Amino acid sequence: REKYGLPTVESKGLPNTTFGYIKVSLETAETANEFARALDSLKGQKITGIVVDLRNNPGGLFPDPVLDISGQFLKNNDVVVYEKHRDGSEKAYNAGSRRGAVDLPLVVLVNNGTASAAEILAGALRDYKRAVLIGEPTYGKGSVQSIRQLSDGAALHITIATWYTPKHSEIEG
Repeated sequence: REKYGLPTVESKGLPNTTFGYIKVSLETAETANEFARALDSLKGQKITGIVVDLRNNPGGLFPDPVLDISGQFLKNNDVVVYEKHRDGSEKAYNAGSRRGAVDLPLVVLVNNGTASAAEILAGALRDYKRAVLIGEPTYGKGSVQSIRQLSDGAALHITIATWYTPKHSEIEG
């Protein structure tokens, strides 16, 4: 048997408009590169705005895909998310260095299936006024978990911190 990686990004020009559409279904190790290729392709079509669809995106791998994708739209070193621990300490995660569409108007579609890493991306784009969010409240998965392997092969997920948007809005709930 051979492994076949399913694409996590789809894109197209919206018919009879000058807008591009990018659907991100999950964040994996390949998502940022897929997103960059999709954005480059749409820019080659002379788009004047982008719709990013994060509906029913459960999140996935963090931090690299989210930071790389947010870097396409934000300024260098913009904070994308804060990880806040029980003792009050915070760790900031900054946007990646890719710059593909810092000036293009942007709309992000979200729904109650938009969770975790997808919520982090949407929250950062909203907080920096880079995008208007359209849809319904997101899932609210703002907890940071650590996985501990147990000796019997089972695993324990332990919540160790909480995610906050750049303006310190809590994602949880």
